[in-house]
Amino acid sequence: MSDREKYVASNKEAWNEAAPRHAAHNQAQLCERFAQGGYNCLADEVISMLERVDVAGKSAVQIACNNGKDLLSLKNMGAGKCLGIDQADAFLEQARELAEIAGHYDVGFTAADIYALPAGLKEQFDIAMTTIGVLGWMPDLDGFFAAVSDLIVPDGHWVMEEM
Repeated sequence: MSDREKYVASNKEAWNEAAPRHAAHNQAQLCERFAQGGYNCLADEVISMLERVDVAGKSAVQIACNNGKDLLSLKNMGAGKCLGIDQADAFLEQARELAEIAGHYDVGFTAADIYALPAGLKEQFDIAMTTIGVLGWMPDLDGFFAAVSDLIVPDGHWVMEEM
């Protein structure tokens, strides 16, 4: 196993361990908000970026989607086909719950290592999105940037929020 693979495996284990604590802290509140319809938790700056690329009807993928709240917010802005990718199965369970409560049965979530994405995702999305905290967990930024770039159609957009 390479150092990158060890790091990714350790990262996955840590996020799966953290997921129940995150759920205990905010899942009920998120369920309540998404049940009301139209909820958007994205920062104003991210909303502005997404409005500039005109998300209406466009396909979108969020890498390291965690509990899916940001992707579901994008869906609430009018995005078309949406897929969330995360390696932590425990967070994806939370994401699926939120999607169901929001009535977004067409939003998919898949467990995958960004460095080993499932076949068939290349150039499938108009918009790729990453939100705060993703880059710091990536042990190979060149590989990460290449993987995200591969997901986007020619002339597509990558919207990134980072600190």
